[in-house]
Amino acid sequence: MSEKVPLTYYEVKSLLEQLGNGLDKEPLDLEGVDFNLIKEKGANILSKLAFEGALNALEYVLGKGADPNLYSSVYDYYKGPALLFALQNNISKVGVKKKIVETLISYKADVKSVVEWLDDETDSTASGSLIDYGMTLVRENIEVYEDEDYDAQSRKSSKEELIGLQSMLSVLKDYGADINDDMKEEYLSFMKREFDSAKKHDPKELLRKGIKILDVDERVIQLPEAAKSVCFGIMENESFMPSAEWADLFERLVKCSLTFEEVSEEVYGEVVAFVDDEGDLCQGWDYYNWFSELVELLMHEEAIKNPKWMSLLSLVVDEEAKYNSEIDFEFEELIALPHVQNHKSYEQIKKIVKEYIG
Repeated sequence: MSEKVPLTYYEVKSLLEQLGNGLDKEPLDLEGVDFNLIKEKGANILSKLAFEGALNALEYVLGKGADPNLYSSVYDYYKGPALLFALQNNISKVGVKKKIVETLISYKADVKSVVEWLDDETDSTASGSLIDYGMTLVRENIEVYEDEDYDAQSRKSSKEELIGLQSMLSVLKDYGADINDDMKEEYLSFMKREFDSAKKHDPKELLRKGIKILDVDERVIQLPEAAKSVCFGIMENESFMPSAEWADLFERLVKCSLTFEEVSEEVYGEVVAFVDDEGDLCQGWDYYNWFSELVELLMHEEAIKNPKWMSLLSLVVDEEAKYNSEIDFEFEELIALPHVQNHKSYEQIKKIVKEYIG
């Protein structure tokens, strides 16, 4: 009988991805695999799964004997156990990030591990506790989050990472992770900061703030960033979403949108239709258009509580062609959401969206 050929990292990874699709039983090809030996570019598969937030697969390989304290290294940039790579996860939602850390700890991951990383300022290797390393990620993201020169999407992503880091570092601290004495004050200050989008604000004040941001001098040059800043920085506040003021600002974001003709005249010096464009403008049209962001706002559970939600959905459908938006994918995501499917008017919602998608 021929000896079984060992699976490659990518073969194992592909089989593990199936576990995230609700399989009732494990893939037979994974029987007997030593997951501690499955590596790619110096990182073992458990660390990769922690980084990617693949919770089902991570729980599976831990249950099959993967060692959470086995160190991985990625070139000269990082060296440490799976918990270090969990801190780098910039993909998952906060709840999943926290659960990954908690799961690793439940399998005896050592929260007092000493880890290494490349210090960008000195271009040399730094070492410290997991919280010390986590605070370097905090600094990187705060720099982006607080700098208005960064685009709105980058600042939003950094805010989400900061919320996730607060959650993960809190778990590590609760389980006894060390903090460098020089960093304790910075750590405590960071943990007290509020980044959560559910924080309550006066709806009228948020409306006034949004209107002021949208009031730009040069529409083509300034409005795209201003509109996306309103979408990410104001409209995503969950306590604001059910209000009449939120609906008002949503409508303003639709009605102030840029047409292709308006932008082409500024860029090319002449009016060009979207279908006739032979330049680069149509390829980069997402920069000048924020209908995708508007549909993403409608996906929020709090947004659907707004009494005008249905009319806002219809407004987007009615107006998108005027602004050459391509939002089929976002609409398909919207009608697949459980809280949308539970809406009392779901059949009407589905009809509106299906007629748009065609």
